Amino acid sequence: MKRGFTLVELLAVILIITVILLILTPKIIETIHTSKLKVYDEQISRIEEAANLYITDDNNAVTFIDDQEVLTLQQLIDGGYIEAPVVNPKTNQNFNTTTTIVTVIKVGETYQFVVTVN
Repeated sequence: MKRGFTLVELLAVILIITVILLILTPKIIETIHTSKLKVYDEQISRIEEAANLYITDDNNAVTFIDDQEVLTLQQLIDGGYIEAPVVNPKTNQNFNTTTTIVTVIKVGETYQFVVTVN
C-alpha cells in the first residue's frame, strides 16, 4: 500500500513555510534598503573625491566666488576625474550629469563638498 502525505500534513508544511517567509521578508527588504543606502553614500563620496581632484589640479582654472565653486557631474566626467555612467543605487538610474552638482566651499586652506542630486 502506497503511503503519501495527507492534506493536513501538506497544509501544515505550507503554513510553516508561510510563517517563515513572513518573518524573514521584512528583514530581507531592510537589508536590501540598507545596502542601497551604503552604496549611495559611496557614490557620493566618489563624486566628492573627484571634485577634490578637479579643484586641486593645477590644469583647471577654478575661480571661487564668495569662497564657493559649483561643478557639474559632467565637468568631472569630461575632465576624466570620474568615469561615466555614475549610477544612483536608490533608483537604479544614472545620475543626471548636468543637474547633479557639487558645491565646493573653501574654508581656509581646506574644502567642503556638498553634492546636490536632482
